[in-house]
Amino acid sequence: MSANYIHFMSKTMNPVDLTKEARALAERTWLCTGCGRPRHGSESIDAHVQDDQPEGPLNGLNGCFLALAKTSFLFQFGEDRIRRDLHLGKVYGPDEEPLDGWVTFRGKHRVIIRGTDHAVHRVCPGCGRDVYFAMGHPYLYPQPPAGVEVLESDLCGLVLPEAVVQEVGIGQPKGVWVERLTVVKQPKDGFGVLVP
Repeated sequence: MSANYIHFMSKTMNPVDLTKEARALAERTWLCTGCGRPRHGSESIDAHVQDDQPEGPLNGLNGCFLALAKTSFLFQFGEDRIRRDLHLGKVYGPDEEPLDGWVTFRGKHRVIIRGTDHAVHRVCPGCGRDVYFAMGHPYLYPQPPAGVEVLESDLCGLVLPEAVVQEVGIGQPKGVWVERLTVVKQPKDGFGVLVP
């Protein structure tokens, strides 16, 4: 597998909010209240949101670190590939009707986007995952698993091998931040392997 990857994430400054009832249910079921991320073992997650028109082709749930995507954007990477490597959930609007063309996604494999400057992490007391933040040049450590072509980033984004991105011909989609990642042999932040 290539040592170069491409990270796609939302540019929006307007994440979507769960409805009050959906937020309460999430806190009882799939959302870790210690770190505000889906609990380990959460796969396909349906979301009932307050907004019936999320911005951009990628978005996220406010305070939940759960990503939303338009299927028209997501399936450009290959519907079979997406369905093989991601868990997809439904998105419902404020009227309880499905938002046509929108899904939530959770990677069957996840990675932490690491950085070269100001790196910090803590272990969530609720679920035990490493919660990480860094600035500077982004990179991956360790190498993602061989044979996995679509990964979820800890920043609610998608990470794919550069070869796959070139194969499908996706450049710079509107409303999406795109960055190139390299895999390093030793972490530059002083931390070992982290659990996303």
